[in-house]
Parts: sequence; C-alpha cells; structure tokens
Amino acid sequence: MKKNVMSLLAVVLLSACGSDSETFEERSEHLAEALCTYGTQCGGESDYDDCYEDVVRDMKDAREAVGESGEDACMKCMKVMIEVIEQSSDNDCEELDEQRVSEECSIPGGNACAGYP
Repeated sequence: MKKNVMSLLAVVLLSACGSDSETFEERSEHLAEALCTYGTQCGGESDYDDCYEDVVRDMKDAREAVGESGEDACMKCMKVMIEVIEQSSDNDCEELDEQRVSEECSIPGGNACAGYP
C-alpha cells in the first residue's frame, strides 16, 4: 500500500513539473493577454479588451481551420509566439523575433495556426 502511494505521488509530481498542461483555449487566452499587452505597451493599440476578444475569436477560428490533427502544431506555435512577445514586452519593447516565430510556426503547406492571429 505504501509503495503504491509513493508511486502515485511520484507520477503526480513528475506530471506537474514537466507537463505542458494548458488547453487550447487557455493557450489562446494566454496568447491574447501577451499580444494585447504588447499592443498597448509597444504598438499603439488603444483598446485591450477589443484586442483580447479579437485574438481569442481568431484562435477559435484557427482551431477549426487546423482541425484536431493540427492542434499540437498550433499549440507549439502559440507557445513560441507568447515567448517572443513576452520577451519583447519585458525588454522595453525590443523588436519581435519574427524569424523565430516564422521558423517555429511554418509547416509544409502553410502556417501551423492557419495564419491566425
């Protein structure tokens, strides 16, 4: 019994530490937060709320466009976009690393998130 509890605890801890557990919706919201914060701080965007709603809507459309088989690639692409945007925001609006986003989000025949957002 004690061994089973310890094994279960180890699995739970390893899962929590190493997993990327955001859902598509959560990642879309995280992207919207990053992109719209960047837009208001660095890009002259005046309305955070409208921006946020637009990005979330766009990513819902992207999910439909890529289908279930393309979700993982789009999730990875969103993660890279978030990292690049947050890095720029955290560093006095330095230029976005568009090349990294392009490289990470390119798939044969197009973009991992179907060109969204």
